[in-house]
Amino acid sequence: MTLQATTLRRSRLSHIALLSALLSLSLLPLTQPSSSACAAPAPLSVKEMSELSVRAADAQHPSFAQAPRYQIEVALDLDLRVYEGVMTLSLNHQEAQALKELNFLLYPNSADLSGPQERRLIITHASFNGAPLAFDALAGEVLSLPLPTPLQPNTPAEVRLGFKGSLYTLKEAQLDPTKLDPKKLGLEQLLGALSHGHGAQGKKQGEKQGEKKEPQGGYGVLSYAEGVASMALWHPILVAYDEGGWDITPTKGVGDRSYFDVAHYDVTLTTDEGVMVASTGVELSSERLAADPTRPHRGPQRRRRFVAAGAREFTLQASRDYIKSSASYGDVMVNSYALKGQRASAEAALREAVSALESFEQMFGPYPYKELDVAQAPLIGGAGGVEFPGLITIASFLYQHDQSDKGDQKSSLKISERFLSESRDFVIAHEVAHQWWSALVGSDSRTHPFVDEALANYSAAAHFQRTRGPQATRRQMDVMMRLNYHLARLTGVEDQPVDQPTSAFKDALSYGAIVYGKGALYFWRLRSALGVEALERALKRYVAAHRFGVAHTTQLLSALRAETQHKEGFDALTRRWLYERHGDEDIEGVSVYQSLKVLMGDAALAQLDPKLRRWATHRGVDALAELLEGSARGQLDHDNVDYDAIVSLFEDVLEEEPQVARWAKVLGRTLSDPNAKPADALRDVGRELSREDPRLGLAVEGMGLILEALSLPEPPREPAPAPSVPSQAPGEAHKD
Repeated sequence: MTLQATTLRRSRLSHIALLSALLSLSLLPLTQPSSSACAAPAPLSVKEMSELSVRAADAQHPSFAQAPRYQIEVALDLDLRVYEGVMTLSLNHQEAQALKELNFLLYPNSADLSGPQERRLIITHASFNGAPLAFDALAGEVLSLPLPTPLQPNTPAEVRLGFKGSLYTLKEAQLDPTKLDPKKLGLEQLLGALSHGHGAQGKKQGEKQGEKKEPQGGYGVLSYAEGVASMALWHPILVAYDEGGWDITPTKGVGDRSYFDVAHYDVTLTTDEGVMVASTGVELSSERLAADPTRPHRGPQRRRRFVAAGAREFTLQASRDYIKSSASYGDVMVNSYALKGQRASAEAALREAVSALESFEQMFGPYPYKELDVAQAPLIGGAGGVEFPGLITIASFLYQHDQSDKGDQKSSLKISERFLSESRDFVIAHEVAHQWWSALVGSDSRTHPFVDEALANYSAAAHFQRTRGPQATRRQMDVMMRLNYHLARLTGVEDQPVDQPTSAFKDALSYGAIVYGKGALYFWRLRSALGVEALERALKRYVAAHRFGVAHTTQLLSALRAETQHKEGFDALTRRWLYERHGDEDIEGVSVYQSLKVLMGDAALAQLDPKLRRWATHRGVDALAELLEGSARGQLDHDNVDYDAIVSLFEDVLEEEPQVARWAKVLGRTLSDPNAKPADALRDVGRELSREDPRLGLAVEGMGLILEALSLPEPPREPAPAPSVPSQAPGEAHKD
């Protein structure tokens, strides 16, 4: 080992030692309980877990019997933003071959959350079937545990892991794209808001190619901000194993981290007394703990037990500032959690979640769980919402303060209240749809992300069509799908096939444009081609065939194809939208001006900087967008471009820069002539310059004449005599 490597290892060990010491502060000693109150609860049977958390129709699903079982005890300290726990995993693997190792995802150690020398989740001990197991104390995003002997198929096994973790603290500037000084709002931020922040994870200014990026928090799903602890992928999770082996590819910048098989979770959480918790599954019990005489500095503690059967992961949202609203949908309890002062948004979110459940049960079949939680969360990186089994989180910037709390909002850029509430509801519908497309029917969301994301976006639009009508649906599809695509194209993003892995997309802008935009519009186009009833029949059959399983793209497409009488037409449409590049032709254009009006409203537009306001509301914006998009496609149609509007745009917006406006006007006159050549532009510029400097003007005009002369076609030459062709018999092939 070189000196450099030794130094690095010592440095990493010192970081881990420091983290371990910090994590030990103020937490309950879960690995060695000091009292009966902290002892692990008696485990439940699979049957008991299923009956408690899954609706009756699915409680005895065949896949449940052999699914892994996680029993986790964890203590969370919101003040220190750390947690400590111990996990017991019972598994009986169903693969055809023996496993020589087990691989666990440690998402807190991914590049999203930890630097090269950081570890946000450390493993403190490991055992396999009761015997100590060797493990890498410096494990990064994946913990690989070599087994003492290969684990044979259908052989029960138990893995026990102790762990300590810390939450990533988000910065306020990452949280809310609407909390911007309207006097400093620029075009880049405005376009970012229009595309729901999809540009947020792009390369930073000044960042060099290949340079290591500092952790940015991913989408904020494992974080602390606004008094909320978001805990997704927070504990060691057995990664998926399929025909390609273990899913241990490192986290990329866009899309999901991994996909998981269904499992059963029995989670005991200890927090401060005043903390409210939203979670996957159902809360089985809650008790106030007796004071711990060895830790007099701690306040009263509460211990809650949650159970979730048939869930692909287990997620928690915890805050002292949550308020809760609840309603029932049949035998399903729906809970909405929002921060204090935003009760109206919490209740609106609750109503929308219930409405979406009703729509999707009719479209796709029964919802599987007994509970659904909707929780406000500090999401970043362009995420309006994130889905988990039985729990969806919605970004804080989509919530509004109650009327009595709006006094301090005047300095912030205001998005149209109608559009904000519609967008929140659309995002809620999208995330509720994920209860079918990823929670109930699993898919490899890294290799084929469109299967769940495009389907969820389509589902939200179909729900809006059912409940809000065509105008509201059009508004949301324009901004959530079409505008995403066209803005990406205008910034140089290429049209791409939809069915590609997340690694094929260079950033969140292209991922959003193609998967969420073009992909969702494929299903909308299929809706017209097949008919609503046929499409819903196909999706219901697809769900019924793959409940609690993992489906492949071919199985989805086969289910859709089975419902059409015109197989060739279906194949052509699918090939065109999913595997070819016809987005420019197939996706309708969107008016930038009208989108801004919908997004912000007239009153909010008035808050913008005057220059930007003139730009945003000018009739020439759409004409300029058309010109740029046509040029990017190589399909510029001069007859359909409003050059007068473009020239007027330059004159009006740049009136405070008279010299720039002057030359824009000169060049605009030339551009408006479909027969103009580059030499014409030089001559026009020369004439304009002659007003102030005749010699310079004459020189520029002369350059135009020279350029014109050089571009003249050569005079036609006398045609050469045609070569004689030997005669040949009719039908005989001519040979050179």
